Amino acid sequence: MSLQDLGRLADFKTISGDAGTIVFWPFDIEDHPARAGWHIIGLIFARRGDLGEVPVGGFLWARRPSHLVGSSGSSPDGSVSATFEADKSTDGCQSPRFKFTLKSGGEVLAGGKVIAIVK
Repeated sequence: MSLQDLGRLADFKTISGDAGTIVFWPFDIEDHPARAGWHIIGLIFARRGDLGEVPVGGFLWARRPSHLVGSSGSSPDGSVSATFEADKSTDGCQSPRFKFTLKSGGEVLAGGKVIAIVK
């Protein structure tokens, strides 16, 4: 990704808890990178805050430009999570929603499945 594309990132949002921090940088809905009909709507990563760790993350892709609204929270087991949903649906269908969770052991889950481990 070019530096010009990274310059399109809007103000970041952080969600912190005992397990660590989830950081989300949304792209401007009117000016975002796109490729082959897919739109990058944001960059998300998880970190535990330990020295020498390797955080994990990636881009969030969607078929249509979307402004995400989110909710966050931590749970009794120490995990921290962010749930994102597109702010509107133009086709009358329910807006897509997904949950990104960082567990206290460093496991990162997306949609309930382990996708990575912060080491």
